[in-house]
Amino acid sequence: MLKFAVYNDASQQWMHIDINRWLLSMSEHTKNAVEKVIKKHIISVKQVFKSKNNMYRCLVPQ
Repeated sequence: MLKFAVYNDASQQWMHIDINRWLLSMSEHTKNAVEKVIKKHIISVKQVFKSKNNMYRCLVPQ
């Protein structure tokens, strides 16, 4: 999964996982299953991130 890590900006201080590239690396069946799990839990995950440190965030696949 780390091979999908990219820098957030030109400062290169923080990184995130490019979730879209990660999903594209999967078979269609696996990708659909992963997206289903993400969509099922994204609202509750985002609520946890809002209540914690602002340096963390959760990106939704597009």
